Amino acid sequence: MIRTVRYLLLAFWAVQPWANLAAGAENATGTEESQSLLVGDWGRREALVLEGNKTFTREQILRGLTWHMAFHIASHRAAPLTEYRSLLQHQLVAGYRRAGFPDVTVETTAAPKEHKLIIRVNEGPRFACGNIVLSGVKNMTNDTVRQKIADALMGFEPGVPARAGLDS
Repeated sequence: MIRTVRYLLLAFWAVQPWANLAAGAENATGTEESQSLLVGDWGRREALVLEGNKTFTREQILRGLTWHMAFHIASHRAAPLTEYRSLLQHQLVAGYRRAGFPDVTVETTAAPKEHKLIIRVNEGPRFACGNIVLSGVKNMTNDTVRQKIADALMGFEPGVPARAGLDS
């Protein structure tokens, strides 16, 4: 419990530099606008609009984001909007890549009139990994084929047991 409180305090102190930004920075104009806009209400779950997500539902994506402390810090209403958008893109790309989508692209756009943050996901093709099943060959078992592939990937010579070089 004490350790958790310490981590939360550290997270709070990490947010402190953002709190120094002026409260009225959301109305900034010019080139400083993109740098000084604050998350404000865009940090609410209801403000996130997901488009193009076919494999995962909105709820699954949001649930995945909420497991990361960085998401909660970046979505704080006093945090910079550019960093929040950048973190959303980074976290979603990482999550989709982990799920087998190597070519995923994520783009975020702020819609100020609707006060929504539009997240466009282009999943691309999905690649899956699984067990190798060998059929049609009677003198080789699936275990033998798996071992030969593993040995080849590890750089072992064919026919030499993996432990042979370790025993000497």
